[in-house]
Parts: sequence; structure tokens; C-alpha cells
Amino acid sequence: MRIKEELLYSIIGFVFTIVFILIFSVTNNWKLGIAISMLGVFSFGIFVVNLSIYLEKLWKKKKFAPEGGEE
Repeated sequence: MRIKEELLYSIIGFVFTIVFILIFSVTNNWKLGIAISMLGVFSFGIFVVNLSIYLEKLWKKKKFAPEGGEE
């Protein structure tokens, strides 16, 4: 369950970062925009890592678990 929560948090962080990038690109404050876009790249990296870990666990559970699986 921990991986699902981390995926959710990283998706929320990524969405907020995109919103902040849009706001600061409109207000034309480029230094703050660069800082927040770096945060967005970091957040997206965490999301990709968590997604790959989650999919790998799901794949192993499907491959090696007996019929019906276990939670």
C-alpha cells in the first residue's frame, strides 16, 4: 500500500508543479519559474521510479503468486 500512496503524492506534486509553472510563466518571474520547474522534474522522477517499483511488484505477484493471489 505504501507504493500506491507515494504514487498518489507524487502525481499531486507534479500537477501542482505544472500549475505553478503556468502561473509564473504568466507573471514572467523566470527565476522562480526555473526553480519550480526543477522541483517538477524531481517530482516526476520520483513518480517514474515509484511507478516502476509498483509495476514490478505487481508483475512478480501475478507471475509467482498462486491462483487468486494474496493481498
